[in-house]
Amino acid sequence: MRRRSMVIYKKNEREESVMAIIYGLSRKVMSGGTGKFYAHAKSVGVVSMEELCEGIASRCSWRKSMLQAAAMALSEAMAEHLAAGKIVELGGIGRFQVSFGSVGVESPDRFLARKHIKSAKIVYRPGKEMKRKLKGLEFKKERG
Repeated sequence: MRRRSMVIYKKNEREESVMAIIYGLSRKVMSGGTGKFYAHAKSVGVVSMEELCEGIASRCSWRKSMLQAAAMALSEAMAEHLAAGKIVELGGIGRFQVSFGSVGVESPDRFLARKHIKSAKIVYRPGKEMKRKLKGLEFKKERG
């Protein structure tokens, strides 16, 4: 049996439904200090590709299978363009770009990409529309 996560809805000034983000507090102690408490977001679950496509299908005329195929094609196309060094822009959703860290070397002629470039990752920067949709978020402290 599939377990569904509980979503908490509140209304903002524009009367749109927004979800409350659950947060926890943890103490971070710096050397010689007593430490301060900082908030961090708590996940309430994972939405699968199937569930996401189901939700989208209920809002448009595409079937779930068509959306899943389109999502897989988008994933492949994004990987291809990111591997070519391009920034992938998905309109109001945002931009994706490859980033990495490297080990420092004494001189440029000692630098070997295979040896010194580390931790490649994909960086996501939300678009204006995504930022606007997340602007009215509510926050709720975790129980316990």
